[in-house]
Amino acid sequence: RRFVARALAGLTAFTVEPKTVPIVNEIAGRTTASVTAEIRPQVGGIILKVNDSFSRITGFGDDEMLGQHIEALRPTYYGDSLKEEVIAAVDEQGYWLGEEQCLHRDGHLFPVRLMVSGVKDEEDEISHFVCSFHDITQEKEAARHIERLAYYDDLCDLYNRRSLNDIMQRTLALPSGQWGALLLLDLDNFKSINDSLGHACGDLLLQAVVVRLKSLPQENLVLARTSGDEFALLFTALGQGYITAKILAEHFARELMGIFRLPFDIGDHKLHCSASVGISLFSDDDKDHLILMQQADTAVHMAKRA
Repeated sequence: RRFVARALAGLTAFTVEPKTVPIVNEIAGRTTASVTAEIRPQVGGIILKVNDSFSRITGFGDDEMLGQHIEALRPTYYGDSLKEEVIAAVDEQGYWLGEEQCLHRDGHLFPVRLMVSGVKDEEDEISHFVCSFHDITQEKEAARHIERLAYYDDLCDLYNRRSLNDIMQRTLALPSGQWGALLLLDLDNFKSINDSLGHACGDLLLQAVVVRLKSLPQENLVLARTSGDEFALLFTALGQGYITAKILAEHFARELMGIFRLPFDIGDHKLHCSASVGISLFSDDDKDHLILMQQADTAVHMAKRA
C-alpha cells in the first residue's frame, strides 16, 4: 500500500493507509527522531502505540501509555481550543504544526514541536492520527541565550548599550513629571591594568566593580555596561524639581566615587582603580536619548581632564 510524506520545518508528516502504519512508524522513528502516537477518534483519543523515541524523550514506557488518553501528556488550559484547531487544520490541509508542551515522567513540562496528521482508511475517512514531535528544549535555551547576548553584557550580567538606549527611549516617551539623571562612570586606569596584568585579570576587575555598583541603592536605578570600561547608571525618578534632582544626582556621584576608595582584591593583586563620572539631567521636556548620552559623555571627559 502507499503513503504520502510531506516535509515541513524539519518534520515529516505521513498520510498513510492503515496497512502501512507499521512501515511509516518505523520510517518516522528512524528519520525524524520524533515521538509518534496513534489515536483513534472513535475511542476518544486513546493512545494505541508509541515508538522508542517517545520513551526516550518523555521517560514513559509504552506499557504506561497504551490505553491512556492523549490529554495525559498535555495539560488542558481554561479556554483551550487546541483540540478544535488541530481537527480543523487536519480536515482542511491534512496536518497541524506548532509548538506545545509535553509532560515528562518526572513531572515537568518541556517544549516540543508537534505535528499532527490524519490517517485515512479505504473509505477516505480519518481512522486515527499520527502525532510526531521532538524536544526543542535546547533550541529554546539557545534562542534565549542569543537574545540575552543581544540585550545583556554577558561578562558583567548587566544591560548593554542597546538595552540602555531602549530603556531611555521608553522612559523619555512616557511623561512622569519626574526628573531623572544619566550618570556615566569611566574607569580611569583600566587600560593600564588590562595591558599589564592581562585580559583575564581585567575581566575580574570589571566584575568586582559591578559587585560594588550593585551594593548601592537600586530603587529607580538601571545599571548597564556601555563599553569596555564604562558603565551607565540611569535614575528614572529623582523628584519633580531640577534642584532636587541635581542634588540627588551629585550625591549619587559622590557615592560612586566612594566605592573606589578601597583596593580591589583580584587574585594575588590589590588593584587601585579610580573613576570619573559625568552627569546629564533630564525631564519630560527631553525627548532625544542620544543627546543625553552625548552630554553625559562630554561631562565624563571634562571630569577626566579636571
